[in-house]
Amino acid sequence: MKNLKKTNNSIYKKLDTYLLDKTHKANKGKADFFKKVLGFDRSNINKLAKQIKFNPKTAMQKSTNQYGTKYEQIIKIKGNNGRIVDAKFIWIKNKDGVIKLVTGYPAK
Repeated sequence: MKNLKKTNNSIYKKLDTYLLDKTHKANKGKADFFKKVLGFDRSNINKLAKQIKFNPKTAMQKSTNQYGTKYEQIIKIKGNNGRIVDAKFIWIKNKDGVIKLVTGYPAK
């Protein structure tokens, strides 16, 4: 339960400070994708965050490094505008067992 709370906190933090932040220099248009395609921005962050959940059954292990194991997961996201789009989310399971959201972008 404690780790789940940390995972959920990582989702909100990543959305607020990176994925939905239009001014973040490194997000490479991800905020535009979430806004223009799905109708999400910081004002409705909760609606998006509730849909982003790590699922060990559908997440595929991709790599391991000194920080932990990275996973890739496709999640169907229902936009605030009603549109449904597959989005790819990258997660890391840290050495302490906590799973955190790394990034998200449109699946191809």
